[in-house]
Amino acid sequence: SPNLLVIVTEAHAVEDKYFTTIKQLNPTRMLLTGNPFSLGGEFYDAFHDKKGNYSTIEISAFDTPNIKERRLVIPGMITVEYIERRRRDWVEDSAKYKASVLGKFCLLTENCYFDMKMLNEMMKTAREGEVYRQRIVGHRYAASLDSAGEYGEDQHSFGIMDCTTGELVVDYTNRKPRHEFAIQTYRIWESYGFPLLALEFNGVGEAMWEVLKSLGAQPSNLVHHGKDNEKLGVFMTGDVRDRILIDLQDGIRQGWNTTQSRHVLEECVMFAQEPKKRPEAAGNAHDDRVIMWAWANWCSKQVPVAGQSVFIYGPSRAEALRGRR
Repeated sequence: SPNLLVIVTEAHAVEDKYFTTIKQLNPTRMLLTGNPFSLGGEFYDAFHDKKGNYSTIEISAFDTPNIKERRLVIPGMITVEYIERRRRDWVEDSAKYKASVLGKFCLLTENCYFDMKMLNEMMKTAREGEVYRQRIVGHRYAASLDSAGEYGEDQHSFGIMDCTTGELVVDYTNRKPRHEFAIQTYRIWESYGFPLLALEFNGVGEAMWEVLKSLGAQPSNLVHHGKDNEKLGVFMTGDVRDRILIDLQDGIRQGWNTTQSRHVLEECVMFAQEPKKRPEAAGNAHDDRVIMWAWANWCSKQVPVAGQSVFIYGPSRAEALRGRR
């Protein structure tokens, strides 16, 4: 068509391969709308490296009808009350407030929990979509699974880490029904020889385990916890969460923990540390892959002993292995 207009909403979450297909249609105009919640991709580049190819407009919450009129003009849009809650909760100087309320690409440099320099380096060789690297004979692996509930926007996330190289070599994350997700997870897990798996035994984690067990998974494949390691799975408390995240943060900063998954890296970029707040995903971003990676990294420090596991905690694995080189 000589007058083809392509409109892409939520463009910050659209993978580059789809934009490649769109451009092959030779559109006359492209209109992209989205949020400043990404590290790379066409929408991000439109405001940065490719700015000369686009006419960009930044719209903050203060430019919307409900705020300008200070009354409810359009139900469902952001309100004065919402902004006030976010201001009290996040404070105006925080990156989360600037991105979610002011519409600024600032989460990429401010308050990121992980080392931005290292994330950017990994992003140069990152790939779109799910990541699956072939198993290497002689390498040791560790696995983790972060289960999601049946409702809401959270996703199931399964990953495998190469304990020999420090790389997250599998990222299988989606919102498929639990049974369907478990079947594919079991197949991937099996292809790696059933490495030790960290699976949180909350309600949804136990439900996922029942499906995996029906497929042939054994309790000896799971990390145990509790007195004498008599309990299946792992248990997430605030202290445990802080510990596994700090360990991943340390590994990324040292260059030990790596991945080629663009989606994992984008979640890491959106994982913010606000003053006096616990680290968490900013705005409406997900953190399923971040938690999955943190558990996989933690699980790499477990050693199977007589069908159970012993927790090794001391120097970071990066420091220990560097000492052997």
